[in-house]
Amino acid sequence: MALQWSLNRPRGRLTLAAFLSLISFAASINLFFAAIVRMGHEIGVRPELLASVSSAYFAAFVVVSILAGYLADRVGARVVLMAGCLALLAGALLLGLSARPAALIPAVVAMGLGGGILEGMSSALLVQLYPDRERRAVNLSQAAYCLGAIAGPLLMGILLPRGVDWRIFFLGVAVLAFANLVLYSISRTEAMGQDQGFSPKEAATVLRHWSVAQLCLVLFLYVLAEAALVGFLNIYLFQFSSAPESVAIQSIAYFWAAMLLGRLLCGLLPGRWSDRGLIFTTMALGAAAVAASLLAVDWRYALACFVASAFLMGGAWPTTVALTGARHRRRASTVVGVTVAIGALGCVVAPPVMGGLFQFAAPGLVMALPAIPLLLGGLLALPAPRAVAGADSQ
Repeated sequence: MALQWSLNRPRGRLTLAAFLSLISFAASINLFFAAIVRMGHEIGVRPELLASVSSAYFAAFVVVSILAGYLADRVGARVVLMAGCLALLAGALLLGLSARPAALIPAVVAMGLGGGILEGMSSALLVQLYPDRERRAVNLSQAAYCLGAIAGPLLMGILLPRGVDWRIFFLGVAVLAFANLVLYSISRTEAMGQDQGFSPKEAATVLRHWSVAQLCLVLFLYVLAEAALVGFLNIYLFQFSSAPESVAIQSIAYFWAAMLLGRLLCGLLPGRWSDRGLIFTTMALGAAAVAASLLAVDWRYALACFVASAFLMGGAWPTTVALTGARHRRRASTVVGVTVAIGALGCVVAPPVMGGLFQFAAPGLVMALPAIPLLLGGLLALPAPRAVAGADSQ
């Protein structure tokens, strides 16, 4: 059964707001990756090294994800989500209006703060709004994320070669963030039956359970691979594979378009499909597609491998988050926030590691290495005896 909602009802408005949150967040970071070659040439920094700046974005993302989950359980999700919209709005305006390279770090940090709130808390909100349909709700919301990730790079790939300034696109993100802020301000969240006494100390205690720690590690390995692919796909195709600049920029849109389809497919699968089995299957198949890029002799074939990997692995992230929220419904905001934060550490680690590897290893080999964390994450998602024995009782 599809998700049923109306804008005349609080749940409908909150659902739309959650979807728009993910669209604007996705547009912000993927526009940064799409514009990175132009940025690098403008400020005189090699693009593969400039990509390391995104670590500041995701460092802010990680810190605020943990704090946002705790605050959402204490004071309510709406206030926290509005703060996320404000942070994203401020960062996008700073990047869109400033012509100085010095604005780059504070802008990406502000956008990272906004993204850290919006990604985890939007997912947690949907888990609460749609009990027993968590996998479908979160997969569909992540399809909305893909829409934001597609639209920006696709337009940028068309317009940048025609002389349009890359900063203009971030002003579009600011408009989306403002619209989302208004939508949350006119919505009201009802009590979701969460444990309002939940504390950071208890969050640390929950992480000692293998059922939570296992999924945190799975998400970290998935995000590590995804961030490595998305962050360097444009650079790899343009700098090292002789692809046209417009195609290299738009490759990010192709990647997310394929992932959108994969997430829609996972969201429509019957509930009898095992979540853990689905996570393993998607990550293992994605790893195979990434590894196949080693055999590519042309940028077209390499791009086809990476696009195929996006389709195959796309359902792993939302299914993992949905499984986490469903197992800890009383404290969904906190547990999902912590899980998303630990997963996002992969975005902090991937840029400097990949940027360094490009200096010493063959580019084709470097781009195939994300297959390793994908495969490991898929294997780790499989049930373990001690998890079955009682760690999942939370």
